[in-house]
Amino acid sequence: METCFAYPFFFVSCCLFMVARIMLSFFLGLWCWYAFFYFRFQDRGIVLSLRETNATLTSQVTQLHKENDELRAQNAILKESVLTSTKKHWDLANVVSELSRYYYLFKQWSAKVADLALFFSWVNEDLERHLNQDQSKVVQPKHPSDDAPDHIDLV
Repeated sequence: METCFAYPFFFVSCCLFMVARIMLSFFLGLWCWYAFFYFRFQDRGIVLSLRETNATLTSQVTQLHKENDELRAQNAILKESVLTSTKKHWDLANVVSELSRYYYLFKQWSAKVADLALFFSWVNEDLERHLNQDQSKVVQPKHPSDDAPDHIDLV
């Protein structure tokens, strides 16, 4: 069975190749990080303004979520109160319809009463004379207290 240790040159070349790959990846990574930080700090003002904008927008979103939760709770309370008020006052429409019917009837009656008042405002002179003559013949009734004695004797 042959191993890589049987060929020392092969073993050394494999180790050097691995070391070279590790060093190359280390330097390549180092160069990438340097480029990243260089470009990041080159536009530092933009990055800082974006961070501030992100912070304010995040706070606004959390505030809007809180307001949304509060408004949902208020909406549930309002829906419940509307349901209870409609259950308590279910016959309100019937009462209003009855009142409107009575209002219409009262308007009709007031029109008829106005017509009657107009009719009775006309004076018939013959009827008035006849009523005045009959009024003199009418005997005024006496009240029962007129016949009672002024004082009562208690013996």
